[in-house]
Amino acid sequence: MVFPRDIPDEHGLLESVAIHFELLKGRIRQLYEGETLGGVRFRYALLVLDIVTVLFIIATSFLPRSKAIESLDVVFGVLILADFSARLIISRQPLQDFIRLSTWTDVVVIISFLAPLAGEAGGFLRALRTLRLLRDYQMVARLRIDSSFFRRNEEVIFAVANLAVFIFVMTGTRPWRAYSALPTSLRGNDRK
Repeated sequence: MVFPRDIPDEHGLLESVAIHFELLKGRIRQLYEGETLGGVRFRYALLVLDIVTVLFIIATSFLPRSKAIESLDVVFGVLILADFSARLIISRQPLQDFIRLSTWTDVVVIISFLAPLAGEAGGFLRALRTLRLLRDYQMVARLRIDSSFFRRNEEVIFAVANLAVFIFVMTGTRPWRAYSALPTSLRGNDRK
C-alpha cells in the first residue's frame, strides 16, 4: 500500500492531490465493498447507524421540537451526508446513481435532517431512510450469511419495515394521528 508520505516530491501539486484522492477512494472502497474484517465491521456499523437513525425518527416523532433534537438532527444529517458522499466517491458510475430513486431518497433525507428549522413539514420523509436500509444488497447478503434468524425471517422483516415506512409517510411520522383518526368504536378500550 502506498502512503501519502511515500509519494515523491517530484510530482506537481495537482498530481499529488489526484494520487491522494485515489488512495482515499481505495480505502473507502475497501470499507464499503471489501470482505476484510474491517470492511465487514464497518458495514455493520453503518447498519447500526441506520437502525439508530430510524429509532431516533420514531422517538422524536412523539416529542415536541427542541434545540437538543434539532442539534441531533444536524448530527444525523452530517453522518448520512458523509455516508452518501463516500458512496458517491467510490461509485463506478456516479452520474447514473442519480437516476436511482434511492439516491434521491437519500438527498431528501439529508436535506430534511440538515434543515431542521423547516420543522415537521418534511419530517415524515426521514422514514424513507428505512428504504435504503432494505435495499442495500451487500448488507442483506451479509445478513443472510451471518444470521440464521435473518434467513428464516427475511420476508417478515421486509414486510414489517415496508409497512412501517408506509405508516410513517401516511401519518407524517405521527403514528398517533392515524390512531386518533380511527372511529371510537375501532380504537378498543381507551376511555377518556
